[in-house]
Amino acid sequence: MGILGKLLDACRTGLLNLAGWEVEIMLRLLERLCRIRIGLIEVHRIGTLAQIPEVFLRKRAIGVETADTVDLFFCTHAEICNRPLMAMIRRRLRVFEGRQATDFYLRALRRRIAGSRFEAQMTCRPRVRLGRVPPQLAFTPEEKRRGENLLREMGIPEGKPFVCFHARDHLYLDRMFPHQTREQWAYHDYRDSDIRNYVPAMDYLAGRGIRGIRMGSVVKDRLETAHPLIVDYATTRRSEFGDVYLSGHCKFFISGGSGLAHIAAIFNRPVAIVNAMPVSDYAEWWKEDDVYIPKKLRHVEKNRFLTLKETIELGADLWNKSSMFADAGLEVVENTPEEILGIAREMNDRIDGVRVETDEDRRRQDHFQSLISRRLSPEISNPLRIGADFLRRNPDFLA
Repeated sequence: MGILGKLLDACRTGLLNLAGWEVEIMLRLLERLCRIRIGLIEVHRIGTLAQIPEVFLRKRAIGVETADTVDLFFCTHAEICNRPLMAMIRRRLRVFEGRQATDFYLRALRRRIAGSRFEAQMTCRPRVRLGRVPPQLAFTPEEKRRGENLLREMGIPEGKPFVCFHARDHLYLDRMFPHQTREQWAYHDYRDSDIRNYVPAMDYLAGRGIRGIRMGSVVKDRLETAHPLIVDYATTRRSEFGDVYLSGHCKFFISGGSGLAHIAAIFNRPVAIVNAMPVSDYAEWWKEDDVYIPKKLRHVEKNRFLTLKETIELGADLWNKSSMFADAGLEVVENTPEEILGIAREMNDRIDGVRVETDEDRRRQDHFQSLISRRLSPEISNPLRIGADFLRRNPDFLA
């Protein structure tokens, strides 16, 4: 297997010159030695690039995905969104990069191998939670030294905890994909949130000696805070490597429903998702020790929030376009600063082992799970936990 893999790596240029039928014949002939599979990696969005290969590797580690094949992957037609992350992936998977490689896959291979035993399907389905499986990607000693230097430059002493914060806004897509118009991206503006609503949570943690790092590659607003333990990394010293290292070493990550939090997840860092939409979709992703709180839906005409039961009956718990909510007369309301502070406090206390959960908290959590579980894939036996403080503050949500 190892010798064959080296041979394939050495023959990459020659492979790209073959016709599709020639590759298919080669695959069938080599199958007597070992089965070769060919697949595609999405590289243009950070959440997909982080999550999908890691899930593939974890499935392979526990036997859900076969390990007795030689898998070759081609990149999609796009600029790789994070080169350091791709370098980590390439240490574990054989990846063909470049336009020539992608053109070859699309021209000669995709239709011939689709759905066959020669296709390596890199997907998160079935949606099996893999939080108890060790991370499959790892930092090299040199990358660790580079990351430690970054922390020192940011004024974070060795061993001191920090929490990453990220609020999704529309500027990233507008700036990074200018070939598409604002109207074309507006379909998921319902996922956006205001970074200013995260500041009280940052202040709370900073008051306990925990640094707060505002993440993001292209952000709409600067972070307005003078606290010395809060760093607006997104506007001062952001780098692709920093995105990976900081997310992979934080105490936990508070995410406004963005792909960047998947980097924290692939290194098994706890994640608290705020402003999560759609509510049922988020309930079956992420790890067992993560927690989330959803945005609320206000019925404009009735001037009140929908309950979770009403949201599910309407089907809005799975809607994924801004127009769907507007057409139904619903306003999507993002989490308040108090709600975000509540989940930050809850996550920090859970990690520190000082979280006190009441019988009423457990009753509410069980009620939530009973409602949301009906909407999940059969593979998910328990939905993601919802924030206890959120349920206390919104008693009508479970009415």
